[in-house]
Amino acid sequence: MELASQTARKRHLLGYDNIQISTSIFVEQRDDAPAKMICGTTIILYPLRDAPDEACLLAPIIARRDTLQEITLRKHIAPSPTTLASIDEHMALHITETLLQFCSMSPPARTAYQVSPLLKHQEVRPPPKGHKTQQFPMETVTIAENSTTGNARIIDDIYLRQAKMDDAGDLSNLQLGPGMFHALLNSSWVILDVHRGDAADPGSLESFITLLNKKRHGSEHPDYHAIKTTLLQVLDGLLLHAWELECGFPSLDDFMASNPTPQTLHDIGHRILQKYARAPRPSDPDDIDGVLHNTRLLIRDLLLFRTLHEGVKSGDFGRPEELFGIFTLFFCGAGARNYCAEFLHFLQNLHMVWTPDFA
Repeated sequence: MELASQTARKRHLLGYDNIQISTSIFVEQRDDAPAKMICGTTIILYPLRDAPDEACLLAPIIARRDTLQEITLRKHIAPSPTTLASIDEHMALHITETLLQFCSMSPPARTAYQVSPLLKHQEVRPPPKGHKTQQFPMETVTIAENSTTGNARIIDDIYLRQAKMDDAGDLSNLQLGPGMFHALLNSSWVILDVHRGDAADPGSLESFITLLNKKRHGSEHPDYHAIKTTLLQVLDGLLLHAWELECGFPSLDDFMASNPTPQTLHDIGHRILQKYARAPRPSDPDDIDGVLHNTRLLIRDLLLFRTLHEGVKSGDFGRPEELFGIFTLFFCGAGARNYCAEFLHFLQNLHMVWTPDFA
């Protein structure tokens, strides 16, 4: 707590989220007993790397905010051709990684593919080599963060009670951004909502959930780890089938036994991306193959989910950054207004409010 208190007095990143603690397994509860479920908030502080005072001055940020220049779709939200090409490369590499993960091969052969520069993700904004982010958990509190009042109470509790500071400062000291875990969580729910369909519909998520005998997926907001596992398993299966169709051999084992070069895997990965993760509009809607069209859309969205997921895991924050515009449009198109607005505010801050050194 002393280290957390010291961190609170310096430039830092604050992360907190709701937590639910079960206190009893019994259905019936006595009036004088603790609640069956206690809700609260868990809090972690992170020291900022390379954050000099001059980059974190609040006055220039407020001055830029007060001018309120607006972002535009073409310039600030829609990805540039260069960014789109980078995203495509990451997605194609994830397609190839699926093949290498599930196909049998000797350890030396697997290692040779994994270390090939052609099959490695290009770094965008990597942390320094060997860097480890410090994190200092604070006390978990029983203040719920699901309201404006609750958020204000949490800030006071962090800085006044726990860090023992004399003043928590103005709330404008806090520069807000979306948590990537919540972006993943909400995108998983969006994909489930858009692609769920019915168990009798070939290629729908519900048909795959039934086929895999998955449980606890019926609610609007199922457990994240359960639905994430299902989404990635469905994607793996669809991609492996695409490899079977595109490899040019009777089976994937025969294909890998031919010792394809990294260039061959790279090229087929891109071909699968273009052929099975794109859904061009047909000139005649009556000619559309509905199952194929919807499966392409599903693969596209699952690949975007995996690209964000793996980008966050990589520690290279430039990889998720490339996806901010796409996921803004993703949430907008799916009707997820809260997270669309969250990303719009974030892009507004990145491009128009925060000073370049701070951003």
